[in-house]
Amino acid sequence: MGHDVVIAAETGGGKTLAFLLPIIEHFRRKALPTSAMRFPAALVLTTSQELVRQVAVVLHQIDPELARQALSLSSSRQTLGQQGGLACPLVVATPGALLRASKPRDFAFTQLVVVDEADMLLSGGFEKETKQILATIRNQPLLKSELNRWEDADPRDRQVQDEDVETEHTQTGFHRVLPNLTLRSHDLQQFAMSGDFINEQHARCELLYDILAASKRGEDGVSETTCKKTLVFTKSIASADALFDFLQNDKNLTNCALFHKDVDRAQRQQLIKRLDCEADSDQDLVVICTDIAARGLDTTKVGHVVQFEFASDIVSYLHRIGRTGRAGTAGNVTSIISSENSLVLAKIQEAGPSTLQNVFSRKRSLRKKFKKALRPRNSDN
Repeated sequence: MGHDVVIAAETGGGKTLAFLLPIIEHFRRKALPTSAMRFPAALVLTTSQELVRQVAVVLHQIDPELARQALSLSSSRQTLGQQGGLACPLVVATPGALLRASKPRDFAFTQLVVVDEADMLLSGGFEKETKQILATIRNQPLLKSELNRWEDADPRDRQVQDEDVETEHTQTGFHRVLPNLTLRSHDLQQFAMSGDFINEQHARCELLYDILAASKRGEDGVSETTCKKTLVFTKSIASADALFDFLQNDKNLTNCALFHKDVDRAQRQQLIKRLDCEADSDQDLVVICTDIAARGLDTTKVGHVVQFEFASDIVSYLHRIGRTGRAGTAGNVTSIISSENSLVLAKIQEAGPSTLQNVFSRKRSLRKKFKKALRPRNSDN
């Protein structure tokens, strides 16, 4: 206790196992005191209901006994006290659900905390809730005593311990992601000039349909893969709904589904099962989704990712393309490019096989760079 570990790896690289296995080992080596059994000793925070479920599924696969005792929180109707006097050594939750379900004293015996998808939980809309939880846990007597012991230690003792730690530095970047992926892009403006379209959005929809049709026929340079299912990413719920309506009603694409936060949870769970199954009826399934699917879907059955609307930041881009080509399988990524995406696309191409972290700062959004690049110059300044 009192030490922090940061784990970084490409999507599909096994991060869930990387944090669950040490938790399981901790519980097997160190039994909790009887007084602590109904309070969580370990806590896993993540960003969505889908990821809460995903962690629970992986936990059940490797330690069914601990999984039966663990509590998954993803709705406002649950509380930490629902398990009565039963043991609750591990809680997996979204920050909002955990705050609604708990009181500060519930963390009196919490020793291990995992912040999954840390770049999201420690920024944006999750930041306040996540930091509130971490501050509450840090102020609990059990953990605070360990932290104070370390902070009050002789600096020379700290130095010796630091020198004894072996640190391995590895480059994180496209060189771990791209070997299994085939990337291509289509210029929206060029396509729009080739036909009679109502507006740019109409042209974008028609281009997407052409991409899907060519992919189904094995054309357009799409590499051969045993996975035929497709994820189509949009930037908003409204855009996803409009595209879904276009494909179903205008193009009669029947094997099409929606995945975003306004879709009923039970329907989303059923869709996840369809994405991960091998039923013949779902081999050509097309899912129209927002970025909630970029982190909440863990399957090797997606063969094609299409960016109907290009990602606005580099983190979203990496998570989107990481939905295919997972665990050594082959995958395809097709992006529809317009003038507003030219800067981010150029930076990605410039990065090539090197790490993208050297191209952009750790600030998640690229909108400031876009606005600066597109802002008209004022000759009076």
